Amino acid sequence: MRLVKQAAQAASFAAILLSFAALPAFSAPPVEAFGKLPFISGLSISPDGKHFSSIQAVNGRASAVVYPVDAQPNVPPKICELTDGIATGSVWVNNDRVICILSGAFNYHGFSPRYYEIARAVSVSVSGQPAQILMKGSIVYSYNSGTHRIDGLNLDDPNVVYLNAYYATVDTQQNTHLNRVEWVPTLYKVDINSGHGSTYEAGNRDTVQFVMDGHGNVVGRLDEITRELKDHLFIKESGSWNDAATFDASHGWEAHVYGLTANGNNLVIGRYGDNQILGLDSFNLKTKAFDAPLFRDGTYDAFPLYDEWTGRVIGAGYVSDMTHYVWFDPARQKIQKSLEAAVPGQAVRIISVDKAGATYLAESDGPKDPPTYYVYRPATQQMAILATEYPNLQSSDLGDVKRYDYSARDGLNIPAYLTLPPGKSGKNLPTVILPHGGPQGRDDLGFDWLSQFLTTRGYAVLRPNFRGSAGYGYKFQSAGYGEWGRKMQDDVSDGVKKLIADGIADPKRICIVGWDYGGYAALAGVTFTPELYACGVSLAGVGNVEDLVTRETSDEERDSSFVKYLNLTIGSNETDQVKLREVSPSLHPENVRAPVLLLHADKDMNVTIRQSEAEDVALRNAGRHVEFVHLDGDDHDLQVEQTRLMFAKEIERFLATYIGN
Repeated sequence: MRLVKQAAQAASFAAILLSFAALPAFSAPPVEAFGKLPFISGLSISPDGKHFSSIQAVNGRASAVVYPVDAQPNVPPKICELTDGIATGSVWVNNDRVICILSGAFNYHGFSPRYYEIARAVSVSVSGQPAQILMKGSIVYSYNSGTHRIDGLNLDDPNVVYLNAYYATVDTQQNTHLNRVEWVPTLYKVDINSGHGSTYEAGNRDTVQFVMDGHGNVVGRLDEITRELKDHLFIKESGSWNDAATFDASHGWEAHVYGLTANGNNLVIGRYGDNQILGLDSFNLKTKAFDAPLFRDGTYDAFPLYDEWTGRVIGAGYVSDMTHYVWFDPARQKIQKSLEAAVPGQAVRIISVDKAGATYLAESDGPKDPPTYYVYRPATQQMAILATEYPNLQSSDLGDVKRYDYSARDGLNIPAYLTLPPGKSGKNLPTVILPHGGPQGRDDLGFDWLSQFLTTRGYAVLRPNFRGSAGYGYKFQSAGYGEWGRKMQDDVSDGVKKLIADGIADPKRICIVGWDYGGYAALAGVTFTPELYACGVSLAGVGNVEDLVTRETSDEERDSSFVKYLNLTIGSNETDQVKLREVSPSLHPENVRAPVLLLHADKDMNVTIRQSEAEDVALRNAGRHVEFVHLDGDDHDLQVEQTRLMFAKEIERFLATYIGN
């Protein structure tokens, strides 16, 4: 196992930048322009502003790399890697050490059909000192599949991080003489130079979160009592934990404790207001009561923006059609506005700042503009492009995106986005319906590689934010509870009918395509509304909802918040088998008329490949046309370039066969 290497085989960062501008224009970008992994993403700057880390495709896998901010030609990056690991992020601790987060998938060799994530944190030295896997060799490392969650840094000691992992305790029940292992979330103080750690703060079996102040002090803790459907906020005062507030989680309104305010006097807690829109509220640590709200948009749910060195909340964002960012510090907000003015028509965010505030990294994207990264220095007010995620795409080759709202059959407004193929009239088009995953995800006007890929192949693409989608407040989100295969699916169907009525979609050439929950919606579409679709494509979709709830969770998970979330959103539980079966596409294969393409990664940790295997068998036994493509060696998010390209090529082929021109 090699942890760090000089990547002589990797293309020079600066050389690739220079090559972008020389690319010739072409009207139909090749599949590789979309299907390859993003060239670069997830940028973060070092404390002194001299280096940045990022996620970059190296040899077809997402890897964590480190570059000088002012890179020179032919300067290769440092690469942080573990055997078969996929890089998911990085955290700078000091000028020489960055923590790279890498993950993979494993199962219990036949004891379970599911794959589980194994994730590790690796401390990498820019100067070439030995890399260290945090906690390696400890008993904590041996029984935790994840030792990667960094809960805080310490501004007063830049050689440590605070890592959240489980500690195993044995609870002896005297009445049954059974031993039961309880997993207790615990904070460990870890030396980043040696990788060694020691217990710093212990929670209990209900603890889901610790809150730190950026100086090595634990100030808060959140306990989730799933059996009571309540969340308890504890504040640490004079070495003791005091119960400060209780939140009702029975309706999915669980507390969101984001961290401290910039001055450290208050906790920032996400709460739904009277209009049921999620805002940021300020909880006073002294009075144990809420002060005036910190931020509320009033129409769209808010989310926090953080100081990366202290972990404190210093701003807020929300998504309307584009994403908006508001910083509480007037100086940073002024910089935000300057960056937005430099890239008009795009969403721009500050993603990383050095400790002195001398060097900023920013990101922009728009409907036809792939994410692009910049370095900005306030002293000179100069903003320079670093890189873009999709260097072989040009805005002129991509489709126009517009808001396309419509009314569901019960009158609910469904926000949606329609992308039209470049050079087409916008009438009587072959069309792809592309419901998002989650189901509590959402789409917006920001760049979406899959819809743009499909658009360049000549298809109109509709992305509906059906009821249950996030970002529009609790009322809209909870309207989807209990509506898998029912009203949520009706919302998608009503979008299809609107496209037909407006003359945009050719009613004989409509295909429904989805990933994750969108894969379920695709299977439900061709099963429960077969008259609407000429074909269906499901990537990692659920075909049997009953199996998802009853058979694909362990005994420990039955009492977890994940299963309670499933019961809430699906509107059922394992005792309501009739209801579960009613909305399970694989149990009604005789309804399907259209060809179906199933794609599934064998190491999927979110939806097991058993779901697609069962759907495949059901459709074949019913004499229906089905194709099943195994994406071997990858997981739910398709983080290996080879399988992502295969996914894109298979969809291109399948759509061309059944709804293509």
